[in-house]
Order: sequence, then C-alpha cells, then structure tokens
Amino acid sequence: IIFCDYSFSRVENYRKIKKLKCNTYIFEKLVTNSLDDIIFLRNEIKKNQEKHYLTHLKWNLLGLKQKLKKIAVENKLGELVRLNIFGGNCCLAMGGAHWVGLYLELIEVSSLGKLKIASDIDLNYESPRSKEIPMLSGSISLKEERLPSFEITFERKSHLAPTAIFIYTLGIIELSFDGSIRISSISEAEELKVFQYKIAQHLKQEDYNISKGFDPFYAILQDKSSVELEIGLKVSEIYLAALENSYSYKSIEEVLQNASV
Repeated sequence: IIFCDYSFSRVENYRKIKKLKCNTYIFEKLVTNSLDDIIFLRNEIKKNQEKHYLTHLKWNLLGLKQKLKKIAVENKLGELVRLNIFGGNCCLAMGGAHWVGLYLELIEVSSLGKLKIASDIDLNYESPRSKEIPMLSGSISLKEERLPSFEITFERKSHLAPTAIFIYTLGIIELSFDGSIRISSISEAEELKVFQYKIAQHLKQEDYNISKGFDPFYAILQDKSSVELEIGLKVSEIYLAALENSYSYKSIEEVLQNASV
C-alpha cells in the first residue's frame, strides 16, 4: 500500500487500513509533520517485524552514495567534509527532503541527538499541487564535529534547478539536476601543510543518467531498491526541528548594541 496524498493524512490513513493483510507499506516523503506520528510509526515497525515499512527518497533509491564513494576513491579526493545544495523555488520540504535523506545515508547515524541545526525558513501557499499545502524556501544547516556538515538553500525568487556540491579534503564533486557530474581535485596535495590551499583543477565530466525513466515506486515494489521508513522519519524530525528553530533576522546595528564586548 502506497501513501502519497497531497497532505499529512498519510499516517491517519495507515491507522484506518493497517488491519488489512498487507506486508509492504510505502510512505511518500515528507512522512508526517507530527512527533506523535513518528513515535507511533516507530512502535508499529517494532511490533510488525515481518512487514516492510519503506519510504521514497530519490537519491537513496538510485544508489548515489555508492557512486560518490567510487568517484572519490578513483580520483583520490579524500574524505567528504561538506555537502552544499542550492537552487531556486523548488520547495525546501518536498524537493529538499531527497537531499536530507541522502545526507543521512552518507553520515550513517543511528540517532539525530548530537546533530546541531540552524534554519531560516519562509512559508508561502503557491504550491502547484494544492493551495492548502505550504511551500518552504530558505535554508537548513546541519553539523556535528566529527561528521561532514550539510547546508541546503532554496531561494524563492530564483528559478534555478538544484545543484549539489560535495566538498572533499582534496577535491569537489558537482552534481547538476540533469544528472551530469563534474569532478575537480587538487594536484600534489601531499606537499600541502594544514594551513595551505590550492585551486582545484577540473578533471572530467560524466553523466549520471540512471534517474532517466526511473520509477521509484515500481523499483520498490519489484524489490530492486528500497529505503527503510526510519530514514524518512529522521528526515521528518529534521524538518520539524528546522521549523521550530527558524530564526528571525536582526539588523547589524541591533546586534552590536546588545553585544557584550
């Protein structure tokens, strides 16, 4: 059973039909905007170990993590230190959730407890799907001292398609929305000291077209690919925290007037 309505009634609908004999439940992202729903679904997963609870996150389903790892090793880019995504009015929630899901897969954390979050989010009701569904724009940042940091920014006034920049200790992987990948790296990096830096040189460009003609729900149902619902629940938790934590801007003058030094 697939829950993909244009609202946050997915968990409510699951409650209504969960007694039906079904072994696989697929929830469209974002799964929910309720902490109670998250707790409820986690309990359902524990109680029904024989059933499959899955979600739809594009880059996870397409195996982008494995592709990035292969590129980084082959081109000696070092360790991933940061992921930046920027784009236009693509909806920070519906479009951005795919990138947040990929980030969670890359850092492989069992709990979000130690991740720190900062956000600046605006809401509008210009969604082409429904005027009752809010569209989010702005930015979300995530960081933890021992893990790669993450930032996503979708600007409402821009029409740019999203671009992802994977920053490594010795290079960059740039992924465009059309599936093209641009790889750059630093040569003779072994000569550099901690405080030194060099301009990364372009190495090559290749196409990453496995998303063309890819139907995520068909792939899940055919057991060709799957993403556990737990990742989708963590993505929902991040967006709930981002909305709760979204800050308001102050003038520089106001900040300096209240400064302690």
